[in-house]
Amino acid sequence: MIAFIAAIRDDHTDIIFSLNADNFSCLCPGSDYKGYALNPMGYRKYFKTKDIDSIQQDERGLLIVVKGEILRPRELTASEITQILAYFNAGEAKVVEAIPLRDTRQAETELAWVKILVFGVPILLGSLSAYFFGDNGRNTAVSMISLLLPFLLIPLLLKLVDRWKSRSAKK
Repeated sequence: MIAFIAAIRDDHTDIIFSLNADNFSCLCPGSDYKGYALNPMGYRKYFKTKDIDSIQQDERGLLIVVKGEILRPRELTASEITQILAYFNAGEAKVVEAIPLRDTRQAETELAWVKILVFGVPILLGSLSAYFFGDNGRNTAVSMISLLLPFLLIPLLLKLVDRWKSRSAKK
C-alpha cells in the first residue's frame, strides 16, 4: 500500500509549464496564495508565444511580461528556468531582458505599498478607534461608525494615490 501511494505521489501528470512555437502555459497565481495552495492547477494560464514582450530571470525566479502584464510562473526549478531561457536565447526573438529588472521591481514594490496604504492603514485606524473610542465594542454606535468610516476612506486614498502617480509620471 505504501509503495502504491508513493507511486501516485511521484506521478507528475500535471504540466506546470509548457512552451512551443505557438502557445505557452504556466501556473501564475498572482497574489492569491491561499487558493493556489488548495488548487494549483486552477491557476494555469494560457498565452500566445508571440505575445511575449520580455522573459528574464531575477532573484525570485522567472519573470515573463505578456502584453504588459507581469507573470511569475511558480514551481519551476533552476534547471527548468535555464532551459526556458536557452530556448528563447536560441530563437531570433529579442525578448530576453527586454525590460529592465529595476523598473519591474519598482512597480511591484509600489503596488505592495499602495495595498498597505490604501487598505491596511484605514482598517488599522478603524479597529483602533473602535477599541479606544467605542469602549472595546460596548458602545455599539461609536464602534460601528469607527469600523465603517475607514471603508469610506478607501476611495479617497485611492484617488490620492492616483493623483500622486499621475503627477510623478508627468515629471
